[in-house]
Amino acid sequence: MALTLTLTLTVALVAAPASAQRAGSPISAAVKKDSGASGTTLRIDQLAILAGTVTDSAGRPLPFATIVGDSGQTTLAQQDGSFRLTKLLPGPNAFLIRRIGFLPLAFEIEMPAASTVNVHLRLLPAGVELKPMLVEGKRVSPALAKTGFYDRQRQGLAGVFFDPAEFERRALVQTTDILRGVPNVTVSKSSTNTYVYGRGQKCMDVYIDGVPVGREFDLSRNMPVEWVKAMEVYPSPAQTPPQFSRQTGCGAVVVWTKVD
Repeated sequence: MALTLTLTLTVALVAAPASAQRAGSPISAAVKKDSGASGTTLRIDQLAILAGTVTDSAGRPLPFATIVGDSGQTTLAQQDGSFRLTKLLPGPNAFLIRRIGFLPLAFEIEMPAASTVNVHLRLLPAGVELKPMLVEGKRVSPALAKTGFYDRQRQGLAGVFFDPAEFERRALVQTTDILRGVPNVTVSKSSTNTYVYGRGQKCMDVYIDGVPVGREFDLSRNMPVEWVKAMEVYPSPAQTPPQFSRQTGCGAVVVWTKVD
């Protein structure tokens, strides 16, 4: 019988910008996984789990924080700030925590095989100062203004923009419902996942609050519509702004969550 070790490690980590980040990657280049070094295939019960909570400096939960592992695993913090990132390789693992309005947190933890490591992650406010802006006849979101959402919308970029008023107006059941009918965008559902394709059935990279979470991220299952504030859709790579282009030949779906 295999013995599963549960390692409880509670850490209060202070958020600070990572200084050694690789261009186009959210995780520090200092940690490089070598999953083939042992020459053997790990059983699923040998993989590790990172679990815990994300809070602000006062201990208040931070829902919608994005947790990204250096092997590509991604998850979102729930309403109570809790999260769970599974199927991690044993050994050193690097992680990045992001949320609008807070400084990003990058850290590394040694993950024992067949273990669960529990962490408490504490983020500090970013204190970003808004530039003066002219508001003409409609309510705007301060958080969206910080991200440049309204600037891109006003510039007339070749994307489709769904602002908070649009999400409030529509009676949506799933987040991907708003994409149905968008020109050059296809929503396809398999038995296990919902996929979004761009022009010519091309792939679409998914971003949550500006953080890339991969084209396999299931917006229907992992992003409830009540969490979503706004969305930008770029059906082809030629239309995609540089900050949402990973040079993968894909378009982009950019989801902004309700954080203000």
